[in-house]
Amino acid sequence: MKTRFTPLSIRDLNGIARWIAADRPNAAKKVVARLKIACLNLADHPYAYPLLTDREDNGVRRAPHGRYAICYRIAADSVEVLRILDGAQDITTHI
Repeated sequence: MKTRFTPLSIRDLNGIARWIAADRPNAAKKVVARLKIACLNLADHPYAYPLLTDREDNGVRRAPHGRYAICYRIAADSVEVLRILDGAQDITTHI
């Protein structure tokens, strides 16, 4: 199984990088690299994280990673990363 990033998830990663880079450019690269690795690792154990409350019918799952929430869905041959959001946000309104 492989991991696929949606355009929104790529936009989220770029936004995270810009936000952190405003104060700590080197940290931004590390945080984004770790988030990407966490997303790629979802393909190894796609069912490890629970379905997102109120989104069970869409098969959306939430994998916490530090202060971020990786929202993804399992497809036939891949894990589709939908969004990467700040965990403090109301996740269901952004999915």
